[in-house]
Amino acid sequence: MNVLKSVAAVGLASALASPAVLADPIQNWDWALFSGWTSWTGDDVEASGGFDVDPTTAAVDQAFDTLSWSIDDEDSSLTIDNPTLATPGSDFAGVAGSVGEAFFLQDDGTGLFTHTVNGSLLLHDNNIIPAATDELESAVLTDWFSLQSAGFGLPPITSAFNIQFEETLNQADPEDCSAGQVLGGSTPCEDIFVLLNPNDLMFSFAPGDGYLYTLEVGALGLGPLNDDQCAAAGVAAGCIGLVTQEDTLNSAQFQLTLSARLIPAPAALALMGIGLLGLGYSRRRSARRS
Repeated sequence: MNVLKSVAAVGLASALASPAVLADPIQNWDWALFSGWTSWTGDDVEASGGFDVDPTTAAVDQAFDTLSWSIDDEDSSLTIDNPTLATPGSDFAGVAGSVGEAFFLQDDGTGLFTHTVNGSLLLHDNNIIPAATDELESAVLTDWFSLQSAGFGLPPITSAFNIQFEETLNQADPEDCSAGQVLGGSTPCEDIFVLLNPNDLMFSFAPGDGYLYTLEVGALGLGPLNDDQCAAAGVAAGCIGLVTQEDTLNSAQFQLTLSARLIPAPAALALMGIGLLGLGYSRRRSARRS
């Protein structure tokens, strides 16, 4: 993605010329986030709640806030509860459906300036599946993100998160579950989500003020799965994902963390900037090609 390559070059050139003693980083940041399902696999899956991911570009494919599939006349679904978010100071506050909290970076006592805010909320209405059936198999969640401050604006970034979904059968005996009984409850065999490109949850940029900024995307409950869960979802051990309890409405709150750390020396800047920013650039390109 050329936009990150350009940001990297500008950041490196400017920060190399920065004085030895620097002020605090840019602390106030506005942002906008548009999230939606843009593709999926599986039979009898219906999409609803369509909207444009990028309100400035008509060429961007339409996204949807809900995917649903019916099993024994009961609907299971995946829903982005607040797919369009923006802070009041964002350029896109007027077209977003929900209001987000602005970033205000504060020193945590170690020289790291950071702040975490809530992003979109993922809801999974997980219904009981007693026998094999056609259902959702995989989906792509596309995020369009804009970050801006009074002194710097990051060009819009598009990320595509590839999700492998395993709709497990609900056995009478928890020991028959392919991934074990993890969350408890009267109905065993939780459903499994695996994020196939977890490296795209983080990227860095340097606006030229002597600090390296990092944006990380996380979610409550998202983390390493055990080997049985990865195998049940058809992926290798060490996978990243989450599990959802049967016969209930599950939620996963996505969170955005922005942090800034002083780059100690020009030599370190060159190494960190080329490595981290180049890595972010290559990841964006890989995601766009998939």
